[in-house]
Order: sequence, then structure tokens, then C-alpha cells
Amino acid sequence: GAHAVIVFAATKEAYDGAPALLRPGGSVVCVGLPKDASIVAGAPPIQMVLKRLKFVGSYVGTLKDVEEALDFTARGLVKPILTKGKLEDLDKYMDKMIKGQLLGRAVLQVA
Repeated sequence: GAHAVIVFAATKEAYDGAPALLRPGGSVVCVGLPKDASIVAGAPPIQMVLKRLKFVGSYVGTLKDVEEALDFTARGLVKPILTKGKLEDLDKYMDKMIKGQLLGRAVLQVA
């Protein structure tokens, strides 16, 4: 599993699914803030204890900050570092990531 999962989507599905993606000792970072107060971040207590999961919140920036960042990218002022590949090369990209040889983000084409 992952060391950490960042939940940007403010949905029940995103918060429900995040703990299952973690390795023991992993963290869920809550960023997306649901309007529905019944949506909670967490996991069943047995899962939280046995996997030693951590749940933390991160409130950084505003919607205006996000809009400005996207605008910078749309205008070409920010150039993301992307490596593109195919899903069948996933093992190769994982190996590069583990060795610290993968710069930026890897985007793998599924179909």
C-alpha cells in the first residue's frame, strides 16, 4: 500500500476508500472538505489499530489560490514535469520511482 493518500475529493466514496489504499503506518491527509457533515474521515477501529493508520488534516490555500495556480499552468507559466508511458510498463516506472530516478509525475495510459 501507499505511505500516504491525499483526499482532495470531498466525497463519501473518496474518504471511505482511502484507508484501504494504505500500508501499515500509513496516513490519510484530508484536504477536500465535504459540505455534508455526515461524511467522516476514518476507518473501522480494528483497521486503524492493526494497521497503525494516521488521519491528519491540511488546510492550505483557498479556492482563489487553486484558480490562480491552474491559470498559471493554462498560460504556460508553469511547466509540469511529466513522464508518459503505458500501463504495461507500470513495474518499470515503480522501480524507477523506488530508486529515485523518476522526476515529476508519471502518467500511464490505461487504454
